[in-house]
Amino acid sequence: MEKINANNGQNYIRFILMDEEGSKMEAMAFGKACFTTNQGISEGEVYNFTSVGFGSTHDVYLYKLFYIRREYYVNITTETEIKIPETKISIPLLPRTFMEFKMVPFCPHRTYTDVIGVIVYISDITGEDNSRLQRSKYVAIMDSRGNMITVHVRGTKFFQNNDGWREQEKVFQTMAAVHVKVNKKKAILATTPYSEIIFSPKRAEAKELEGFQNHLLRDRQRAQRFARKCMLRLRVKKK
Repeated sequence: MEKINANNGQNYIRFILMDEEGSKMEAMAFGKACFTTNQGISEGEVYNFTSVGFGSTHDVYLYKLFYIRREYYVNITTETEIKIPETKISIPLLPRTFMEFKMVPFCPHRTYTDVIGVIVYISDITGEDNSRLQRSKYVAIMDSRGNMITVHVRGTKFFQNNDGWREQEKVFQTMAAVHVKVNKKKAILATTPYSEIIFSPKRAEAKELEGFQNHLLRDRQRAQRFARKCMLRLRVKKK
């Protein structure tokens, strides 16, 4: 959820919704609805939204505001009712679908996506001498076609067990990076406070990568040399 901003003199609030199947859709509220919505919802909570409208994300005045760029967005109005459901609804941690690596370069700057791949390289932690909030590392993941993406992992919650990261790298573990932000200037993805990093996710995509993992294990040095070369282009070094 993003805080209230001004867009051409109009206040708005935007956030991303996920349903019980893991499908995502963006929502926006404008004007008076923006303030009531801001007071009535919290990140991570489950709500029922009734009497909502829908709009096209291709609107020329709003296009640059959207993060995940689905065809339509949910329009929260003053007629919309937002209530906590009476029965418990389980929202999955993983999205319904993951983006193919080859499509990531076409994502607009600062939009969000979800990817899954095999860990082939992990950099040393940077920012060790600063506060824990500034600690980060770069993780290279690869799909079964040999395409690679670098994820800049930042935030205290990701560094509780650094030895665990090394173990994941040794066995070319599968990793899902959920709700990560696209940084086109650096050609990487980056975590935010609301991102999730999940090892060995229980998904069909992870199962499909098992054969590729075995292939990498048989040719470990070659795979890691390739990843290291790509990472050095980003000036990411390993001691």
